[in-house]
Amino acid sequence: MEQPSARKTTFAPPTELLIGKTLKIFKRYVDDVFAIVENGKVIELLNHLNESFPNKIAFTVEEGIDGQLPFLDVLVASSSIFSLTIP
Repeated sequence: MEQPSARKTTFAPPTELLIGKTLKIFKRYVDDVFAIVENGKVIELLNHLNESFPNKIAFTVEEGIDGQLPFLDVLVASSSIFSLTIP
């Protein structure tokens, strides 16, 4: 019998959101997802993901403040040039 920790759940963003160019970036690391989503489409994506895995996974949203968002051990900043800060 397979151990619960060995089970994998894979998911991809919904095709209709990709086709519509809603998702600019969708990256997953273990149990964290980093996504850049078109304005006004965040709740649509959040609802889709939560409906896809009822009672198994609960997705939440964190929005950046002043163009910055901490993700894992990195501070992601929005700017015209690439910038990466590790606190």
